[in-house]
Amino acid sequence: MNQAQKNFTIGVVRECLWGLGYGFIPPATILTLALVDMGRSAVSASLLNSLVYVGILAPQVFSALLLPPKFTHPRPLAWLHLPILLGVLSAGVGFLLVPHEATTARLFLLYGGISTFALGIGLVEPHWIASMGRCIPAHIRGRFFGTIIFTSGACQIFSGWLASRWVTQHLQNNYAYCFLLAFSCMSVSASLLVLMKPLGPAPHPPPPNALKSAFRLLKEKIGQKGPFRGGMVLTMLLFLSAFPTALWTVYLKEQIKVDDSWFQLFTPVVTLGGMAGVVLLGYLLDHRGLRAAFTAAFLGGLIVPLLAYWGTSSGTQALTFAFSGFFSFCYTLIGPVLILRLSHHRESSIQAGLFNTLMTPWCLAPLLYGFVASHWGYSPAFLLSALCCLTALLILSRMGKLDGKWRQKS
Repeated sequence: MNQAQKNFTIGVVRECLWGLGYGFIPPATILTLALVDMGRSAVSASLLNSLVYVGILAPQVFSALLLPPKFTHPRPLAWLHLPILLGVLSAGVGFLLVPHEATTARLFLLYGGISTFALGIGLVEPHWIASMGRCIPAHIRGRFFGTIIFTSGACQIFSGWLASRWVTQHLQNNYAYCFLLAFSCMSVSASLLVLMKPLGPAPHPPPPNALKSAFRLLKEKIGQKGPFRGGMVLTMLLFLSAFPTALWTVYLKEQIKVDDSWFQLFTPVVTLGGMAGVVLLGYLLDHRGLRAAFTAAFLGGLIVPLLAYWGTSSGTQALTFAFSGFFSFCYTLIGPVLILRLSHHRESSIQAGLFNTLMTPWCLAPLLYGFVASHWGYSPAFLLSALCCLTALLILSRMGKLDGKWRQKS
């Protein structure tokens, strides 16, 4: 087995453990159920999901520009995971020690721990993308990212089902055990990074006075015509149209009065839908290109609000969760491939940080959907998501090949 194959295998095992840990704390179901159990509703769930997205994306450009290229080497990258792990650990220990009646303290621990967790991911993400670019050859990256998301999802199905069983049966310290098991699995996952070996050189170091130049660089990237801006527009719509699964969870609990036991099915179904999606998207990315992958993503995204609007049976509700999982997994696969294709490998960490930070305002979409649902009802929120998907498909129909020159058909 050559080093590329070893890196591929280690990367898959690592992501399986990461997925196993993440399955205990998915924001769309487990964390939303925690809020509902504490008497919170749609706006609180939307706020938590927005904090997760903002925490992941906002710091990426600063992480890419301030931290040296050595963090694209797997060994230092493993240590960079420390804030992620501490965020989950603090929430777990806090929920274990704080009484159930202390709702305010528990809310503080939940929001604080998950925000730290998300900020930690934002700190790591650009360097992780660049590190995988160094460790995985270009011709198999689509399959690599597809494989790790698929296998990670398989592990999430098990841990998601187990977590849902605990929280819906209201077992003692159920949420604390979810957080602590997530911490344990993610700690082992991060440590496995040290076994991977880079096959390519490190990216260029950030420019002098990188932090002061960050906003100028962002402005320049927005102003440049070409694939970067085209990919940014489509990714922006991907975030804006992403159906708010957390809102769907609150809707089923509050409006439809679905029995809690159904969430033992719904939680793993979200992951199962994502797994099926990444197999399709991984093939499309490697064989058909980014335009085909984006088209498939938005078609899947369009199905979700339509099912939510018209579906009433339990089977349709499960199918809605499945397609929602498919759509929510799209950027985790398309994003890294898009960034690596549109940037030179020596600039990949900076490009990743710039691109993802530009997406930060659009992570507030869950708040928009929560506001619409609380003021005008859930149906307008579903239709707004469908309208965003249709807009993206219309734009794609008038665009040329995204992988090469970004051109518009006459």
